[in-house]
Amino acid sequence: MQWVYTVMKLLAGRRGLVGFAAGLAMTGLAMPAVIVAGGITDSEPTGASRADALSGSADPAPLGQAGSSVSDWSVLVRLTSSSSGGFMTPTGIAVDLRGVTLMTLADDDRIWVLRNDGSPASPWDTSAAGTSFRRPGSVSFSPTGTVLVADTGNHRIVHLSGVEAPKVIAVLGGRASGTGAGMFARPSEAAADEAGQVIVADTGNHRIQMVDRDGRSIAIWGRAVRGTPISGTGVGEFASPRGVAVGRDGRIVVADTGNNRVQSHAPLARLSNRSTEWDVWPVPVLDDPLRIGNYRMPAGIAVDPMGRTLIADSGNHRIVIRNADARTWGSWGGRAGTAPGEFVMPMAISVGPRGRVQVADTGNDRIQIATLRPSTSA
Repeated sequence: MQWVYTVMKLLAGRRGLVGFAAGLAMTGLAMPAVIVAGGITDSEPTGASRADALSGSADPAPLGQAGSSVSDWSVLVRLTSSSSGGFMTPTGIAVDLRGVTLMTLADDDRIWVLRNDGSPASPWDTSAAGTSFRRPGSVSFSPTGTVLVADTGNHRIVHLSGVEAPKVIAVLGGRASGTGAGMFARPSEAAADEAGQVIVADTGNHRIQMVDRDGRSIAIWGRAVRGTPISGTGVGEFASPRGVAVGRDGRIVVADTGNNRVQSHAPLARLSNRSTEWDVWPVPVLDDPLRIGNYRMPAGIAVDPMGRTLIADSGNHRIVIRNADARTWGSWGGRAGTAPGEFVMPMAISVGPRGRVQVADTGNDRIQIATLRPSTSA
């Protein structure tokens, strides 16, 4: 989206970002900016000690924190400017079973690797695959450990064999945008189910597509007029959907960003093109002293092995968790802030090994981590 890059330039100085980001949320503009520098180790301090070292603050948990379902938030790495070039705005984050993180940044054609051995962040070497990207929007791991890159600027999804010496398994879509089946326009994210089918947030076409591993279209959901996809507000219709995730049971969850809502598709009926198989999630049932209410520009989505859904509710500066039984909810954040457990325009979220959650706390130039407790009701 062109406005993202325009606003990034306006905020290049990074001063007064928290207050300005809150204003942007009210106008419908989500502005984050982040640069990668630093490494991660599993032995790093957690909780307040780690947060003190990086943010100079150990403030109490913010309003809305669901303290019973997660460990204390801490800063995994603070992202600062790098001499290797000016890149801004994390747009995607994914963690594999070994704890290795891949990260995408807007206006940057590279994908960055954060390893768990303490080494500095570095660009992901895809030379063995013979491929490059143009402003990749996000990255995700399939259930088998392969990598899906939403190569947004090239209107395609690139499926790679893994992090180490990656090879191209398939290229879904193409360098030119299109509205036909199996074609995309500025796709933001892709996720694979247990059967290897790929679900794509086809952002520019305001729709969700399911394709097979070779890119053949299986199902398309969204509104179309005389064959041309357009945005819509009905159930099973979308407006610039950005995030997509798939549970182990095959349930599809979508961040319907432009409509300020989340939709999900029933697992057993997902091969139907009928919009009636979609559900619009209600307003989160939360202890909500700030009276936030509904979602505002939800961006990132993740589903953990217990069926809990985590949502990066970007415009509300919070993370929302919805348990699989749909009866219990929780949240962290809710106002733009810099303390651990507070966020500014979080745009991406991922759940790694042992329930370890990583959030691209975009406007704060950092990644925050916490661990979901297995005892949380699901």
